[in-house]
Parts: sequence; structure tokens; C-alpha cells
Amino acid sequence: MTQDHGGYNPQMPQYPQQPQGYPQGGYPQAGGFPAAPQAAPGAGPHVRPGSVTSSAVLGFIQAGITAIITLIMLFGTLNVSERTDGEAGGFGYVLIIVQLVGAVLLIMGGMQLIKGTGRGLMIGGAILEIVIGLFYIVVFAAIPSLGIAEVSSAKGVMIVGALALSVMPVISLIQAAGSGASAWLRRY
Repeated sequence: MTQDHGGYNPQMPQYPQQPQGYPQGGYPQAGGFPAAPQAAPGAGPHVRPGSVTSSAVLGFIQAGITAIITLIMLFGTLNVSERTDGEAGGFGYVLIIVQLVGAVLLIMGGMQLIKGTGRGLMIGGAILEIVIGLFYIVVFAAIPSLGIAEVSSAKGVMIVGALALSVMPVISLIQAAGSGASAWLRRY
């Protein structure tokens, strides 16, 4: 049995229809604005890729860590040189200078990479930092433990620390040499 509701269905609410001729969906668009300029065909990205920014930031962080370690080494080397009449500190000074060169290369390379003017300094600085890390790993591994557990444990901690400090330059090197950096450097 069906009831007649006079064209009204109680299950389906009826909404008034919008009259024809009015704009649909909100405010009308403003006119008269020029279109955005189009990029030249073949031009690289105008927005710096994340891998470029990441490479530069990792370079800055690694440079800061290297500078702190180098400062600590400088104080230690000066202390050793005072106690041995300057004879024992020679190699320490060479290592300090190499580490400072690495830190400066990373800072300058990071700035160069962010500006899009090159990546050679960043790649050179990252490679130098990796070589320094490998040098420390070899030196720490060569420390004789003489069967003393504490020396063996300290040696392991120093090797892991040197490995950890080599991770950021490896990542930075991969990103600086990657396709995102290449496109960023080709953009002009």
C-alpha cells in the first residue's frame, strides 16, 4: 500500500535547484592578471633539489664536528709539544692542518653548491673527510691492546666513532655527485 504525499518523498529530502544563469561554485575569477612566465625548454629546476640542500647541510655539520675535534687536537698537541720540547707534535700539527682544510672545503663547497655555482669543493672536502676517517680507523685498529680488556673496548669505541664520522661525508658525496645536483648546476 502506497501513500500519496503529493510529489514529496519523505525518504529523499528535496533541495531547491539553483536557477540557470548564475555562476556555479563560489566567486567569479578575477581577470586581467598576466600568466606566469614559462620556463625555457631544457632548463633545469628553479627550485633547489632536496639532495643539494641535504648535501650542503651535512657538509656544514661535518665541518663543525671536524672543527671541534681539531680544536681539541690542537690543545692536546700543544700540551704534548710543551712536555717534549716540541719534538713529538709534528705529525699532530700536520693532521690538524689537513682537518682544517677539510672543514674549510666543506663549508665553501656547501655554499657553492647551494648557490648553484659548482660542486668541486664539496666533493673534494667530502673525499678528504672520508680519507681522514679511514686514517683514524687504521690508526685506532693498530693500537696494541696487550690483552687488556679496557684497551680493547676503548679501541672498538674509537673505531666505531671514526666510522660514524665518515657516514655524513659519504652521504654528502653521493648527493653532491648525483643527478639532482647536476640538474641544479645546469639550470642557467
